Amino acid sequence: MKETKRRFEYFMPYDCSGMQTHLERMAQKGWLLEEIGTYLWQYRRIEPKKLHFTVTYLPNISEFDPENTEGLLEMEEYCTKYGWKLAARNGKMQVFYHEGENPAPIETDAVTQLQTIHRAMCKNWLWGQGLNVVISISQLVLSYIQFLQSPIEFLSTPIRLYIPFLWLMLLISSLYMVGSYALWYRKAKREVQYGIFPATKRNTNIKFSLVSIGIAGAVLLMAGTKIALVSLLGMFGVVGIITTGMNVMKKRGVSRSINQTVSIGLCLCLTFVMIGGIGWYTMKSERKPVGYYDRNGWRMKVFDEALPLYVQDLLQTAQKDWSTEVRKSETFFVKNTEYNQRPLTEKHDIPELEYTVTDIKSPALYAFCKSALIGQYQDKIRHGEIIYRDAYEAVDASPWHAEEVYQRYWRDGYLNKYLLCYANRFVEISFDWNPTAEQMEIVAEKLGK
Repeated sequence: MKETKRRFEYFMPYDCSGMQTHLERMAQKGWLLEEIGTYLWQYRRIEPKKLHFTVTYLPNISEFDPENTEGLLEMEEYCTKYGWKLAARNGKMQVFYHEGENPAPIETDAVTQLQTIHRAMCKNWLWGQGLNVVISISQLVLSYIQFLQSPIEFLSTPIRLYIPFLWLMLLISSLYMVGSYALWYRKAKREVQYGIFPATKRNTNIKFSLVSIGIAGAVLLMAGTKIALVSLLGMFGVVGIITTGMNVMKKRGVSRSINQTVSIGLCLCLTFVMIGGIGWYTMKSERKPVGYYDRNGWRMKVFDEALPLYVQDLLQTAQKDWSTEVRKSETFFVKNTEYNQRPLTEKHDIPELEYTVTDIKSPALYAFCKSALIGQYQDKIRHGEIIYRDAYEAVDASPWHAEEVYQRYWRDGYLNKYLLCYANRFVEISFDWNPTAEQMEIVAEKLGK
């Protein structure tokens, strides 16, 4: 039979009444609190009994202070005189329990108790939530700018979608917690004037819904993205190591300044290690080339991946050695696949073939994505007194069997670069030659489905 167990607990840090009620129920089930973590609380087995709990705060205590700090010892000594025993502490918060029937309360003045809690919240928790709000908004703005710059890449890359989703969840969570505290504190200031300390309404459904949405979003958006999962695990690992190290120093009586300095230094070092590790894993996880070749003094990677359309499907060529490469990125919104076929030769008369296929999984995004693809070439470039055009212009779509076709216009003529619009699919394709009507039909057959 296990003598200890850990439970995931989530309480607002000012929720004294909620924590006290919960701990009394746990004691009646035979479990007494002995350690408080950020989310994991540890309990030890006892004989089921009715215990009374109280939660107090010491605003001047830091989470980096050792457990034998004078203020903590004085508080513990004072409570012991009245039969209260220390169960656990976490930073500014102390939890005591009493085995008597009607124990004398540690704090008798509701106004003073509220002021103490408010000072403790302002010293750490509220400041941290406000910082979360500022950082989250700035990161969401940055993500929005990235989205405007390359919407197709943004919508088709899992990690790019997950990062703003994560910041949005943090923003909602922080605003919710600050708002809940503001409403509770406003109500508390009125009620303590009559000697009543208000209970805290626990909205566990909302809090667990936020956590569930975050986890579900992570699973959906990062499905198949190993680098993103490794990054997430790395962040949890860094936080876990720093928290463990900080707690060990507290138990050994290390001073606040040393604990704080070591914890910050450890955080910086581990962050650099994590970033370096992610970079190493990224390079290691890249697709392995089947070989290398030199082209005009450059060492090029050779790939041998299947393509839906080859140069040989369009032209007769004596070239036998090719590098064929495929790059995919996909979310439940958009799938984007880049294809490239390069000849393994230094001859300049052998054509290359490049094309990108973008599949729109959500019909509501079709018009937006088409506008984004067309809009990437809508510039007017000034060169002295002359203004050159760089834009997509509509051309005849019938040879391509497409709904719409756009050809890129540059300076004073057309380039062999096309945007083919099919049902829920876009194809961007570039030729090193002028495609014939027969070749256009082959492209439509191979890529337009």
